[in-house]
Amino acid sequence: MYFFRIIGIFVFSIMMHEVSFAQSQNIWVYFSDKNATPYTIDNPSAFLSEQAIDRRERMLIPIRKSDLPVDPQYISAIKQTGALVRTESRWLNAVSVTVTGPEMIAEISALSFVKQITPVIKRHLIDDVSVPQDQAFYRTADITDFVYGGAQNQNHMIEVDFLHSLGFRGQGITIAVLDGGFEGVNTGAGFESVRAKEQIKGTYNFPDDTDFVYFSSTHGSNVLSIMAVDEPGVYVGSAPDADYYLIRTEVTDSEHVVEEDYWLEGAEYADIIGADVINSSLGYTTFDDTTEDHTYLDMDGNTTVATIAADMAAAAGILVVNSAGNSGDEPWHFIGAPADGDSVFTIGAVDLNGNYAGFSSVGPTVDGRIKPNVVGQGAGTAVMSAEGIVGYGNGTSYSSPLIAGACASFMSAFPDLSNMDVINIIQQTATNAGTPNNQIGYGIPQFGHAYMALKGITLNDDILHVYPNPVSDVLVVYIQGFEADQAKFDMFDMAGKMIMSTDLLIDAGKMSGIRIEDLDRLATGLYTIRLTGDIYSESKLIYIQ
Repeated sequence: MYFFRIIGIFVFSIMMHEVSFAQSQNIWVYFSDKNATPYTIDNPSAFLSEQAIDRRERMLIPIRKSDLPVDPQYISAIKQTGALVRTESRWLNAVSVTVTGPEMIAEISALSFVKQITPVIKRHLIDDVSVPQDQAFYRTADITDFVYGGAQNQNHMIEVDFLHSLGFRGQGITIAVLDGGFEGVNTGAGFESVRAKEQIKGTYNFPDDTDFVYFSSTHGSNVLSIMAVDEPGVYVGSAPDADYYLIRTEVTDSEHVVEEDYWLEGAEYADIIGADVINSSLGYTTFDDTTEDHTYLDMDGNTTVATIAADMAAAAGILVVNSAGNSGDEPWHFIGAPADGDSVFTIGAVDLNGNYAGFSSVGPTVDGRIKPNVVGQGAGTAVMSAEGIVGYGNGTSYSSPLIAGACASFMSAFPDLSNMDVINIIQQTATNAGTPNNQIGYGIPQFGHAYMALKGITLNDDILHVYPNPVSDVLVVYIQGFEADQAKFDMFDMAGKMIMSTDLLIDAGKMSGIRIEDLDRLATGLYTIRLTGDIYSESKLIYIQ
């Protein structure tokens, strides 16, 4: 159903309208067809990576005409008018060009294959609303209490630590990060773990048409840290074993008017290289030049180029995760584009106690859909700077990558799920699933509960749940926290010999997990697992076969 609707967005939502131009205008030129293109649906390897084709096959998504590149003959004809072609979009079947006057516009309009011409719309980076960095940051040496360091609260709140404890940390999943720059990621001490594990699989800078992205802004660096950093006891992100592509799509100077083109290119590039997830901490609402402002009526899921592109990425099987925006306490308090997309997983913000953060943009969309979809900690979110300093920032720019990384870890556990299936199960098991609203959507994700639901494990009054039982190699123990407790988990053979022991901090209402591997090295027979604490005392028998 989603795919048919998205295709409808592409075909019907772009309406012809009059455009006035001045010198050196940036415009979109839409083509009527791809009839003469040398590319064919039967040979997708000519324009898509093996990973992109595999993703479509896994999700039963056919190769479509919208996947074909723009007809090169049409592009050549546009260039012959003297226009500068900046962006080519196969999804929109269009090019974004710079023209120098009305005569050039008239010449382009006269071409038989040109369907329509529209102006380029301006966009903004969603800025942090945190205090300045020199006031917000402090040394990592101050944070050593937990495995997750400064990221403990935000990860535990959404139960992504449960997934990690079972060994699902984003491995096998590729995340494309669309942002304004990744200063210091290539050299800074804060990203040493990312470089050591060779997690950066590629980069591209669309504004400058180069592959260098390590400048211009630390915004993307902070966003990446929330997902990727792996420094136990200091800072561990929500997807510390995922692969990443760093894509610069944003010119951080908000006076520029061409950046929507780059976001579209970034999303198409993410599809071509086979990304499974896009994180975009970007949004489009009102601008310095008020003539370019979006209105609330544009937030219908069908209108802006960014939203159409985001939904097309979703139609290709990518999980598109986008910040809701930071305008909740401003005159424009609604979500922006592309957060309004019907297939976009839009993320709002709560504080460290799980309460709605007043700056987080709200819904509904114009057509009445609930937004945001879910929320994560976006007030007082811990980030790792390139210098290796952990500090706190505010904004849905930070709750979005937190959830995007957690989704990647979840997808490691369930690699055959479609992007829309991932959204649905996370919403169904979130804290506000029964009464979703336009401040926090379906609430705070509970990735542990989502995991249990898909495994078909019914929670009851037991504290300990084991899977599988009997077991031959790997045993997973699920601990349902009814009340907070400091407990101990032990495993014994039938002679009373201790096989393993570990301490656990159990939180009320949260799932904890323990993954025990290499049990095939133990003798066949019955074993006892036991949880003891101030509150809890429960044992279960398991059989190793």
